[in-house]
Amino acid sequence: MKQVMEALQNAASKVELEPAPGMGNLIKITTQFRDRNGSPFAFYAYTRGKRKKIFLTDAGLILGTLQKSGMGLQMGLVQSLLRTYGLIFTQEGVVIDQSDRSIEERVTALFQAWCAADGVLRTWTRQEG
Repeated sequence: MKQVMEALQNAASKVELEPAPGMGNLIKITTQFRDRNGSPFAFYAYTRGKRKKIFLTDAGLILGTLQKSGMGLQMGLVQSLLRTYGLIFTQEGVVIDQSDRSIEERVTALFQAWCAADGVLRTWTRQEG
């Protein structure tokens, strides 16, 4: 069990932070966790104006993952999936967390939603194949 814990801590510690040029205080966070296609889980953190609140967004990653499935996405279903994690899906196809939960809870919710989207893609791909 100790090896499993150490492996998870090691993977979680390999996070890359990269400022987005020309985007103000937007920072891209890339993890070592990957989807079925090998793409890393990445999201963005930013503040608005002088507010201290940190906003999180996937910049369209979750919708992009679901669209890869080729299934005719029903936005109502996507909204329902994301709401279970306390996330908002915008008209532009971007997931945002602007809740008052702790930053740890919000990062976890975004990651869980991404995993759920990847799971939908895996399930759909198996059924189609």
